[in-house]
Amino acid sequence: MKLLSWNCQGLANPWTVSALHSLCWRDRPNIVFLMETMIDANVLEKLRNRCGFSNGICLSSTGHSGGLGLWWNDLDVTVVSFSAHHIHVVLDEEKNPAWNAFGIYGWPETANKYLTWQLLRHVKDQCSLPLLFFGDFNEITSIEEKEGGGGVYRSERLMDAFREAMDDCAVKDLGFKGNKFTWQRGNSPTTLIRERLDRMLANDEWCDLFPSWEVLHLPRYRSDHAPLLLKTGINDSFQRGQKMFKFEAMWLSQEECGKVVEEAWSGSCGETIARRLECVSSDLSCWATKKFGDLKKRKKKALDNLNALHQRAPDAMVLEQCRKVSNKLDEVHRLEESYWHARARANELRDGD
Repeated sequence: MKLLSWNCQGLANPWTVSALHSLCWRDRPNIVFLMETMIDANVLEKLRNRCGFSNGICLSSTGHSGGLGLWWNDLDVTVVSFSAHHIHVVLDEEKNPAWNAFGIYGWPETANKYLTWQLLRHVKDQCSLPLLFFGDFNEITSIEEKEGGGGVYRSERLMDAFREAMDDCAVKDLGFKGNKFTWQRGNSPTTLIRERLDRMLANDEWCDLFPSWEVLHLPRYRSDHAPLLLKTGINDSFQRGQKMFKFEAMWLSQEECGKVVEEAWSGSCGETIARRLECVSSDLSCWATKKFGDLKKRKKKALDNLNALHQRAPDAMVLEQCRKVSNKLDEVHRLEESYWHARARANELRDGD
């Protein structure tokens, strides 16, 4: 099972939408929780369908703030409650007993943070099943989770209140892999502030239900917040064989594709069917690499570079490099969009509108 949680800070930007689309299709999460979508529920439903999810809850924003979405695939989900700051569902999987999934967007205002802790305690009191909290809690648990001067002042009282709420709910932090900080604000070293506001919390019952898990802090891109990806069953053994050939639909945007298949098939005449298919797949792969370049590898390399930059101490040079890598990601997404547009146009000409 995979769960993606992201404070995307607005889905009106087409590049943020492309980033979300890429996350959904690359990591294939079963559950996606989005915060601060800043769009209408109807628009969010269209994005949900575009990202490959047929089920979910989409809540409209209030003006240019707020907005939540919880999407799922291949799961039996019962919606318990929702508001502008949370979505609570119960998941009933075939292989595991039912458990509570609680996406939360904590109140950012200092005077209202107690409402977040009240909400957590209320859910714990109402739940007897294994419980997982995830989202942006808008608070840190210790001063080690903050770096940089100025900005929001974090008092010991607020951090103590968060830790007390976690103790009362009998949940623990599932940890993380990647950059420690999930939120970053500021465009220069003198104004830069980094904090760990996003996290995943679970009780012992949930940990017993999923004995092996991993929480990844993915690179920040087009948002001040890093996406979080929870993967369970990471220690399950499997045999990795030879890389499987996959036909990419965007290859159909080029007429040469058919010629490559025809020549490879004709050139292997007299061989077995399996051997002829192997020749076709090999020639197609070589042709696609030369024609398009490997966009997946380019995207992965850019994301790895961005993640490595986030691990370094921020200075003017690092921030400038982050900007350049983000622009490269934009270019890769632009190429992907053009390929899919070309394919759609080719299908329209062939099959009719």
